[in-house]
Amino acid sequence: MIRHLIRIVAAQALCLTATMADRASINDKLTPENREDLLAIQNAVTSALQRASAATVAIEITEGSGTGVIVSPEGLILTAAHVSGAPGKKVQVIMQDGRRVNAVTLGLDSESDAAMARITDPGTWPFVEIDKSESYKLGDWVFALGHSGGFDKKRGLVLRPGRIVRIADQSLQSDCILIGGDSGGPLFDLSGNLIAIHSRVGPQLVVNMHVGIGVFQEKWGALLNSEFLGDGPFAKKPVPSEKNR
Repeated sequence: MIRHLIRIVAAQALCLTATMADRASINDKLTPENREDLLAIQNAVTSALQRASAATVAIEITEGSGTGVIVSPEGLILTAAHVSGAPGKKVQVIMQDGRRVNAVTLGLDSESDAAMARITDPGTWPFVEIDKSESYKLGDWVFALGHSGGFDKKRGLVLRPGRIVRIADQSLQSDCILIGGDSGGPLFDLSGNLIAIHSRVGPQLVVNMHVGIGVFQEKWGALLNSEFLGDGPFAKKPVPSEKNR
């Protein structure tokens, strides 16, 4: 029993050490102090960008277009509930190179704005890692990706660096400005780990809200099981047709 506990403590210590090692030192400064600090931010984003961009997709639905991010080689996608709309919808996913593939929406949480989808075409897909330890802190540098205004291959993805300016129970606020089409897109830390999904813009353009990755982890099973959770403002539960009642 004692040996088992020692192994658990050692494993936790290793995870903590790895998390601390991955954390960019620039995050511990109140502001960048010199050119080297600015270059550190730039270099971190540049190093993470290729993988992050390859996994960030546009999601086309009947009502318009949003963004999502692939988090497994099998094609599991995290996005926003107000993008997916309802479980079981067939949608088109557009990869970074313009290739179109088929997908289906899975479960959603109408109160937090979290949702999942899955690519149904065969293949192995580019994906990003999730920050399962939720190691981000207030003031950390982050970067947002999204298909602002819809997919545009000539322009490509839109990237906005910024910082976390507020952390709540289920959401983060950053100063990475979001506009229509960005919803459902990824927010990354400087190591390229996924920490949140874009949710909404407030009454002012500078109010940019994201669903924390912890919400997805908490509801992972239900979302994978295509459940409709909650009675919130981000999605309306489908009304059964007469023949299905």
